[in-house]
Amino acid sequence: MKLLLELTRIANLKRISKIDVFEGASLRNKSSKFNEFYEGLVHEQFRSDREAARKLYKTSPGDDRYRQLKSRFRKRLLNTLFFINVNTSVKPRFEQAYLDCQRDWALVNILELYDAHISVPYLAKQILSTAQKHHFTELIVSTSGLLLQKAAEEGDRKGFDKYAEVLDAYLPIFQAEQQAERIYQEMVVRSKTVDDDISEGEWKAWTDQLISLSEMHPAPRIQYISYVVAAIQYQQSGRWELAGEICRQAERIMLEYTDQFSADQVFRVQYLLMQTYLHTGSFEEARAQTESALSLLEEGSANWFGYLDLYFLLALHTSHYAIAFAILQQVIQRKEFGKLDEEKRQQWQLYKAILNYLLSIIPEGKRLRQSKLYSDFQVSAFLADPALFPKDQRIFSVWMLITQFLFALEEHNMDLANDIIFRLKQYTRRQLHPERQLRVIEFIRCLTQLPKGDFEANKVRFANKYYHRLLATSYRYDGRMDQLEIIPFHTLWAHIHERLKGTTVALRIS
Repeated sequence: MKLLLELTRIANLKRISKIDVFEGASLRNKSSKFNEFYEGLVHEQFRSDREAARKLYKTSPGDDRYRQLKSRFRKRLLNTLFFINVNTSVKPRFEQAYLDCQRDWALVNILELYDAHISVPYLAKQILSTAQKHHFTELIVSTSGLLLQKAAEEGDRKGFDKYAEVLDAYLPIFQAEQQAERIYQEMVVRSKTVDDDISEGEWKAWTDQLISLSEMHPAPRIQYISYVVAAIQYQQSGRWELAGEICRQAERIMLEYTDQFSADQVFRVQYLLMQTYLHTGSFEEARAQTESALSLLEEGSANWFGYLDLYFLLALHTSHYAIAFAILQQVIQRKEFGKLDEEKRQQWQLYKAILNYLLSIIPEGKRLRQSKLYSDFQVSAFLADPALFPKDQRIFSVWMLITQFLFALEEHNMDLANDIIFRLKQYTRRQLHPERQLRVIEFIRCLTQLPKGDFEANKVRFANKYYHRLLATSYRYDGRMDQLEIIPFHTLWAHIHERLKGTTVALRIS
C-alpha cells in the first residue's frame, strides 16, 4: 500500500490532466488537424514539409500555424510512444525483456526526481533480477550502483554488501564489453570505408584482444562480437569454410542460451552464414536455414531484402532458376519494394533481366517467362535501353550492357554484340577502379577478344591470359555495389564460351 500511496501522490489528478498524449478519440476526430496530419503521415501522403503545409493550411512550412502544429504533434507523439504497452508487441523473449527493463529504468530515473523512496528501489530490484537473467550488463551495473547508493543512505549494511558484490562482479564485464564493442565498431567503419583495407596484422591484433577478453569474461556480448569478427576476418581472406564453421559454432551457443542473445544477433550470424553459402555454392544448406532466418525478420524490412538478395544470387549461381524466380517474384510484389531506394530497386530489375535471359535458354524456362512478372519485359525494348546510370552506379551500366550482350548473342546479332563490347571496353579506361573492380575489367578484356576471333569458340584463345587473371582473383560479394557479380565473372565467361559452341553450361560456382 505504501508503494501505491507514493505513486498516486506523484501521479495526482492535476499532473495527469496535463499529460499530452494521443488517444483514440482525438485521432478519430476528422475535423482535427492532428488527425489530418497523422493520417497523411501514416498513408505517406506527405513527402516533405512543403507538401504537408500546403495540404493542411495552404501555406509554406514557415507559417507559424504549421510550425506550431508540427512541434505539438512531435511532442505528443513522443509522449504517446512512452506509454505504449510493449507487451502487446510480438517480440522474442530477449527483446521483450530488454524493452521492459529499459522502460522501467526510465521510470526509475523519473521517480528519482520526485523523491520516490519506496518506488525507486522496488523497481530497481525488479530490473536487476531480469537483467541478471538475460545478461543486460549495462543495466546490471546501473541498477546495482543505484541500489548500493540507497543502501548506503539508509545504513543498510547487508544490502550495501550485497549490491557492492554485484557491482564489483559486473563492472569489469561491462568495461570489457565496451572494449569489445569498440573493436567491432572500428572493424565496421573500416570495412565500409573505400580504399581502407584492413591488414593481417590489424585483424590479428583485434582477434587476440577479443580472445583475451572472452577468456577473462565469458559474457554473451563478448562471445558474439568475437565470433562475428573472426567470421568476417576469414571471409575477407577468402577462407569461406572456416568462416562457416565459426558461424555454426556461434549458432550452437546461441541455441543453447536462447534468453541471452537477441534476434538481431542470431540473424547477423545467419546472414554471415548465408554469405558463406553463396561463395561456396552450398544451396541445400542455405535453403535449410532460410525459413528460420526469415522468421527473425519483419517482412519487407531492409534486412529481409538484404537476405533475399544473397539467397537469390545463390539460387541463380547453382542453376535453381525456379527458386530464383520465386524469390524475385516475392521481392518485387512486396509493397515495400516501391519504398526501397532507387539503387536497390534498379539492382533487382537487373536481376529480373538476367534471369529472363537464363530462362530463355533452358526448356523449363518458357512457362516461367509467361508469368505476369515478365509480361511487360520486351527484349527489343531492353536492347534499345542506353544503359546510362549515374557515376556511383556505373556497375549497373556494365551489367545492363553485359545482359544486352547475352541477348544479342542469342539472337546472333553480332553487329550489336560488337557495339556493346566496344562500349564495355571504354569502362576499362579509368572508369572502373583498377584494384577493387579488377575482376570486371579482366572479364571485359576477355569479351574484347571475341570480335577478333569472329565470335567462334575455337578462335578466342587470346582471351586465356585475361581469363587466368580473372581466376587468380577472388569473387567476393557482401552487398556492396562495386562488388556486384550477378553471375561470377569466371562462370559467366565459361558460359559464353559454351554458348558460342552451341551448348549450355550450368551456372555453378567453380
